Amino acid sequence: MCIRDSPGAIDAQGRLQLALRVWRPEHPGPYAYGVWDGPIEVGNIGYLERQEMRRTLLPAAPLVFIYLAVGLYHLFIAWRNPKMRVFAWFGWFSLLLAVYTFESSQWRFHLELPWIVHKKLELVSLYLMPFLFTVILLRVTRTRPHPALQLMLLLFPLYALAILVVPGIDIHFLTLPSFQMLGAFWIVTVAGLMALQAWRGNREARVIVGLLVLTAAAIINHLFLPTRVIGGVVVLQAAFALVILWVAVVMANRYTGMFQNLEQQVAKRTADLRQTNRDLEKALAARSQFLANMSHELRTPMNAILGLTGLSLKTDLSEQQRDYLTTVDRSAQGLMGIIESILDFSDLQSGKMELAAEPFSLRALLEQQGAMAGPAASEKGLDFHCEVADDVPDWLLGDARRLGQLLAIFISNGIKFTDAGAVTLSVTSLGAKDTAARLRFDTSDTGPGIAEDQRAALYDGFFQADESHTRE
Repeated sequence: MCIRDSPGAIDAQGRLQLALRVWRPEHPGPYAYGVWDGPIEVGNIGYLERQEMRRTLLPAAPLVFIYLAVGLYHLFIAWRNPKMRVFAWFGWFSLLLAVYTFESSQWRFHLELPWIVHKKLELVSLYLMPFLFTVILLRVTRTRPHPALQLMLLLFPLYALAILVVPGIDIHFLTLPSFQMLGAFWIVTVAGLMALQAWRGNREARVIVGLLVLTAAAIINHLFLPTRVIGGVVVLQAAFALVILWVAVVMANRYTGMFQNLEQQVAKRTADLRQTNRDLEKALAARSQFLANMSHELRTPMNAILGLTGLSLKTDLSEQQRDYLTTVDRSAQGLMGIIESILDFSDLQSGKMELAAEPFSLRALLEQQGAMAGPAASEKGLDFHCEVADDVPDWLLGDARRLGQLLAIFISNGIKFTDAGAVTLSVTSLGAKDTAARLRFDTSDTGPGIAEDQRAALYDGFFQADESHTRE
């Protein structure tokens, strides 16, 4: 036994002579705890605590900060990427390791907490770490757990739960001896499983095996051998820290590899999209060219029809013949408008659609619409009426052709879905200001109408309230 002098415990001559007798019971029982060999220091409690804190500054303090940084970093990654659960497991494990490293050193007394709270924090973190570390290793190395390892994974959380639930200090000393035996068996099992994976060619497992063997040797030396062969707690902490850092490096490499793979996939899909866009542009250009050529080809016979019809109307005709030819002329003009719309379609896609601003007679346009709709209405036994309010101006400046196209669509739909009665087109004025007039065009019929729940989608692309040709 060695007695060291310290301030506050010396006599007037500067020395303190003590005679101490320390003995160990022959049968200490399960609650025996403490150091039974080594030097004993006597002195001022504050001085001794500060001295012990300085002595344990290395490696405890750096390891605590390293574990905290690693844990928070991996939890942040898991928060940004919820699917990467192994990063969350590793983050919590690192935080528990930081708690255990702090609570197993004299630095814990900087926190003004009851001693029992410190002890429970130390043991709960100790009992949960093997469970988390095993889950991490199995996922990092893609290893299936052994049945014995699965049983141990169930026991470790039960140890931690017992510490949390059972009050008092006795549960600590009851669980710690069996946990030490279980922990030694656990690390040997994990090392053997990793060795098997390394033998099968698992690159991540090869480095972990060597570090785990060193950690297992340090644990066995610390727990079961009376003398230090490869070192004490410092070697154990350093070996385990190397294991943690290596796992962090493996996970970081995997995380980087995942992002590189994603970047490659994004680059490939971007290239595919660009090629697809180029193909679509070529297809659109070909279609526009086809529509333009087709509309020009259709114009030639339509111009002939319009020209000959116009010439025929200038000859001597009976009233019935003139009526027939007038209807043909107006219908041909409407069809020519449709042909012109084919060209407008490509202009609309390219953003070059422009509305004409030409003077036209509104009433003449409405008469033309009535002449085109009259035969279809008469065939179904319907009446077609066109009502124009007195305050509606006749001569307007605008695009008569496109206005006629819109009116033709509404009128034809009314005739199409009406079996009996009449279809009416009405025009009213909403007011005029300076040279601008606001007009309202309404079509009404005696058909079944459109259901209330279908009206909201009436102007959606290619929408039809009833897919059949007639509504019942």
